[in-house]
Amino acid sequence: MKKIQYVLSVLFATVLCFAFASCNKNDNDKGAVVQLNAPADLTIEEKNLTWTAVENAEGYRVFVDGEQATETTKCEYALSGLTTEKTYVLGVQATGDGKEYTDSEISTIEYTVEEKKPTEDTGGNKWEPETKGLAYELIYYNGEYGYEVSKGTADLEGEIYIPDYHSGKPVISIADEGFNDKPGLISLGYTGHYN
Repeated sequence: MKKIQYVLSVLFATVLCFAFASCNKNDNDKGAVVQLNAPADLTIEEKNLTWTAVENAEGYRVFVDGEQATETTKCEYALSGLTTEKTYVLGVQATGDGKEYTDSEISTIEYTVEEKKPTEDTGGNKWEPETKGLAYELIYYNGEYGYEVSKGTADLEGEIYIPDYHSGKPVISIADEGFNDKPGLISLGYTGHYN
């Protein structure tokens, strides 16, 4: 009788151990789906958006102002086609396999595209900031859209400086007689796209 009690108690203990072990399995073993961590350390350098890799991510979705721009398996995205002097909200979402891992939340960063301003033009002259008050008209010239510039409301004493780009498009022309009747004008600095 003692032998039977001993065997039954060992059998009972074994059943309890198995029951306890099955209760302690992790969520993935039970079929639960886990949301991925959101990408971290979003950084922009030289018009490239980068971020830290997310463990178990299948890839990443990149968003520009809430619209999906691309899907990638890399932790970087080259920014192009953005308008200068405009602020964008860029987002990155880690994508899961849909079985064990679901997509992460979207991490965001703001980015303002600034017009690249050289310190010197090709002639070795020191670059000066654009003259305020110039007028720009969008035109079609030699197969592309760009801006034609004229005096507008600019103060035309001394020197006038015209940028290579305005609102993301090249300055491709100076208007005929756009600066002619200006007795105080000393020089017109323009290293434009072409003319």
